Amino acid sequence: MSSTDYSEDAIVEQPAVALFKQLGYETANCFYEKVGTSGSTLGRETTEGVGLGMIAEGLDEAMA
Repeated sequence: MSSTDYSEDAIVEQPAVALFKQLGYETANCFYEKVGTSGSTLGRETTEGVGLGMIAEGLDEAMA
């Protein structure tokens, strides 16, 4: 095993991404996200607009 096997990415992030994919969500690695530009990765103007808001909207629709 290498030290990367014990990284936050391997232990937390990648399993979470896999779970969201399994649940039917579209996922994206936005570590180098462009924010506030016309080519914004997620259409966000600032980093304050966390993508979890999109998940909340989806949950609201699913529960309705």
